[in-house]
Amino acid sequence: MRRRPPLHAGDTMNREPSPFSADSPNEAPAATTGEHILVVDDDPSLSNMVRDLLSDAGYDAAVVSNGPDCLDHCHRRLPDLILLDIRMPGMDGYEVCRALKHDPRTAAIPIVLLSALTETEHKIRGFSLGVFDYLTKPFSNEELLARIGNILGRQRLLKKTFEASKVDTVRQMSVTLADRINNPLAGIMACCQIISKNIHNPEKVVEVLERINESVYQIYTVLLKLASAHEVKSAEYSQGIPMVDVEPPPESESPEA
Repeated sequence: MRRRPPLHAGDTMNREPSPFSADSPNEAPAATTGEHILVVDDDPSLSNMVRDLLSDAGYDAAVVSNGPDCLDHCHRRLPDLILLDIRMPGMDGYEVCRALKHDPRTAAIPIVLLSALTETEHKIRGFSLGVFDYLTKPFSNEELLARIGNILGRQRLLKKTFEASKVDTVRQMSVTLADRINNPLAGIMACCQIISKNIHNPEKVVEVLERINESVYQIYTVLLKLASAHEVKSAEYSQGIPMVDVEPPPESESPEA
């Protein structure tokens, strides 16, 4: 990868490097997986330079120059991370951040604020809005890539953990269904055999149908609890296999006759 000069705000070339360095400046950032990063800055020279740097690093980078375009882009395609300038005409970075965090579709997108504002109050304001990081201009290429790599690395880990949790929940759900439904189903199958052998005995058929109705209601109750559960907890199956411990629903009604 060819080296680029340190990124800076405006035409200032000789400013001191940012005191906010990465925790491990000499450590290479995590390998990229082509995440989509949106750069929002009204300085085209800076935003294009950042885009090229990110593209060289393996990211899918895009650039917009103002807040409304940022929101429009996010609604059309969700970025994996947003690099957001604070000082922009019209809608500033704080307003953009607030709009993103108030929209459920975009609330989880990690945001890194980029600014020449070094005062602590600006950083506190940004973090209070839910940004992941605050990077002061000018900053080095290595610092920017390290911070992005750290954030996206954590996001990838969280996603893997969440996906694994979903798979585990489905597995536990199947164990629950097998445990709670197998017996009623077996009873229904047995009742069907009894009916077939006593088809000309109405009294016996009515008796067996009542047992079928009881078994159906048991299955209905289990499914209703699963559908109405506000919280899913794990419990241990009789053979040590984890299963879903279904909380009873606030209200339940029996099937209509």
